[in-house]
Amino acid sequence: MLKSTSLNVLVGGKVQVLDAATGEDQQTGTIKVTMLSDASGYMSPNQYTDDINAPPRHITLFMDVSMNTEAAQPNAALSQDLMGGVELRGIALVRDGVLTIDAIGMVEPNLLGQEFTDSTIAFHLQAATDADSVLDAENLRELDATPPSLVSWMPGPANAVPATRQSMQRPGDPIILFFDEPLDPASVENGVELIENGSPVTNLQARLDGTALVLNPQGGLKHGVPYSVSVDGLTDLAGNRAMVSPLSFELDSIEENGSPGNKGFPPLALTTYPGYPCETDYENTLDLENGVFGKCWTADANNAGDVLPVSKMPADRPITVVFSKSLDLDSVIVGETFTVQEIAQEANGTVTVLNQQVAGRLEKNNQRIRFYPEQPWQVGAHYRYILASSEQSGTCTPGQYTSICDEDGIPLKTDLLEGLNDGDGNNGPDNLEIVFTGSEARSTVFTPLRNLPIRDTNSNLAIDCDDLGSESCLEPFNHQGGSDSEGFLPSATPQNCS
Repeated sequence: MLKSTSLNVLVGGKVQVLDAATGEDQQTGTIKVTMLSDASGYMSPNQYTDDINAPPRHITLFMDVSMNTEAAQPNAALSQDLMGGVELRGIALVRDGVLTIDAIGMVEPNLLGQEFTDSTIAFHLQAATDADSVLDAENLRELDATPPSLVSWMPGPANAVPATRQSMQRPGDPIILFFDEPLDPASVENGVELIENGSPVTNLQARLDGTALVLNPQGGLKHGVPYSVSVDGLTDLAGNRAMVSPLSFELDSIEENGSPGNKGFPPLALTTYPGYPCETDYENTLDLENGVFGKCWTADANNAGDVLPVSKMPADRPITVVFSKSLDLDSVIVGETFTVQEIAQEANGTVTVLNQQVAGRLEKNNQRIRFYPEQPWQVGAHYRYILASSEQSGTCTPGQYTSICDEDGIPLKTDLLEGLNDGDGNNGPDNLEIVFTGSEARSTVFTPLRNLPIRDTNSNLAIDCDDLGSESCLEPFNHQGGSDSEGFLPSATPQNCS
């Protein structure tokens, strides 16, 4: 194992990150690099002389390593395996029976799952070359007898810092356990268990990356169901067993007294990137050349509102849509209910489809979808993505989907500003169509914010409380002063989102 001194944690190299528990500057603590494989490679003659025996020799080494930090918050951002990704180049010199290697290399760790960065690492290694030292090395080697310990986990305990972390968890989000050293991949299959409402989950997907163990039950976690993670048999690379007490958590309930609070209400597109999450009237206003799109459909007869611009989309970023409810993922079908087209606009305003379906990969999560194009968005080219929605009966029939639907069989609602029922439940297609223009790739990091409802946790467009100030109902209100008649301060927040 190699250790580095602690580093200060800055966002963008400028903004100081604070420790959530202490309020002080966040430090990484000791940065540990664990070698997962032997360093293998080759030596070559000194290329700066014609004498093939002239020192020093040039050396090239390859190794697999795992990185993690001592402090919990930076560890969650940095912990990962770098497999086959570390190449070192340097010089090797034998002097007085000691082999000395000085080598330098570059690693490209993935930070927060958002970007790849680069960092330089340098090694100074020494080893005796006499026969006795080689034979005694195994006996003199200090063996690892310390079991791995849990540094942090997500969603975290009920009293976690920052508070309400369990309330931030949503179906589709994974359970992640962060340890202080790499684990043995062979121990994962039988070393961890997820208990759902007292019964083991049989279709648990587990993935190991560095010191992070990622758990995903098929179909995602469920609201209002007690869960417990049991660790019994996980070991580090030396075979030491991890000793972890059961980890219990529960996602916020969306039902009260067994009555689902959000069934019967449609899923909404909360955020769309690029663009705006509303069905748009753009037939007579679209002007791709000047970046003019249209207006959101509203209940107002004149469709009053601001004219929306055509969004710019950096060449290297995916289309991202976040929904208010968990989807029936089978209903999201590329080329049918989710379409990405390349378009052009004629001089008379007519829109021409140049490519009926842009090739790419669709990543589906319970409450989020991302589309990665096979080739980067072309700078200056125009695109349109369409989320299908219909209020016709049978639109959410399995195998015959004509809409994107939620897991309750209700189609996507795209024209929210027109009201929940703008056509007596039978007004035909209401597709969400968003137009954007490709632009140059950016060097900045795209960090999407997570929308969590302030009061309507179950997204049924109603406050599930008999009294607005009640604190003993499905969606309690944590407020300072105020009343139903006098109103409440704008800073008032629900208890589970303070």
